[in-house]
Amino acid sequence: MKTIIKSIALLSVLAAVSCQQFKIDTQMTPEKAAASIKLVCDALDSYNVAATSPEAITFNVSSNTPWTIVRSSGADWVTVSPSSSAASSLVSDVVVTCANNTSGSDRSATLTVKGDNIVNSKVITIKQSRHGNLYVQPMVADYSAKGGPLNFTIQSNLDWEVRSSAAWLTFNRESGAPDPEGKAITVIATAAQSDVMERMATITVVAGDDEETFDVYQKGVFELTEITEVFDKEGATQDLVFRTDLHWVAIADQNWITFDVQEGDGDERHLTTVKVTAAKNEGAARETEIKITAGGAEKSFTVKQD
Repeated sequence: MKTIIKSIALLSVLAAVSCQQFKIDTQMTPEKAAASIKLVCDALDSYNVAATSPEAITFNVSSNTPWTIVRSSGADWVTVSPSSSAASSLVSDVVVTCANNTSGSDRSATLTVKGDNIVNSKVITIKQSRHGNLYVQPMVADYSAKGGPLNFTIQSNLDWEVRSSAAWLTFNRESGAPDPEGKAITVIATAAQSDVMERMATITVVAGDDEETFDVYQKGVFELTEITEVFDKEGATQDLVFRTDLHWVAIADQNWITFDVQEGDGDERHLTTVKVTAAKNEGAARETEIKITAGGAEKSFTVKQD
């Protein structure tokens, strides 16, 4: 009998030691049990996604209780994977994908992360912009070397902006809102006066995810036909033909070359013809350089005489 009593006492002591070692709370109340349930979600409160090819949204859910993610009504364009956890887990990676928005309106959805026996929930808002309709009508002419304004039009249902690839081309407005009645908006693009040969700039129009580009050209200071033939030793006259809309000057570095007109005001619509005359050469073969300057640009070439 004494042996039995000692055995019972020993088991009681071992049980008490075991409870202390593993910290088993034999007095767990409903309040303590509720307080021990945890759910942590590192998602942002709000996300903005593009209308076309939106990037996936990724966040983590850490919980020791089963959880679910509930979409708001009508948010079938949002896919959540996984959308629930049947058992507790340390960390779960959640991926949210959104379909393209082909409508003409912005839209939004909410995701609510709920845990079993947890009162507070995590609410995530996803906003997606509307599908853009962008139409651009480029200018129909090239710029002259003098520069100046030319117009193009933008028609869009979204806010828009324009960019130039070159500093010589600027706009009267670089951004704007869509016309309330859906009408085309006129943008004035102004080119600075050119002092070089023909040049090009690219205009980019952006509205939402849509982008349109087109190239614009500015005529160079010169469209020139050079004198390529060698002058006869008896002297001769050749025509130097060029086009420029700036004031021009013809120069030769030796006086055996003369011009019937040495300077004048250009006209972008008409060619200018200058008669270049070489005097009779009674000595050795010779050559000289002819220069045409206009607006800071210069075109030069060499002529020879037997």
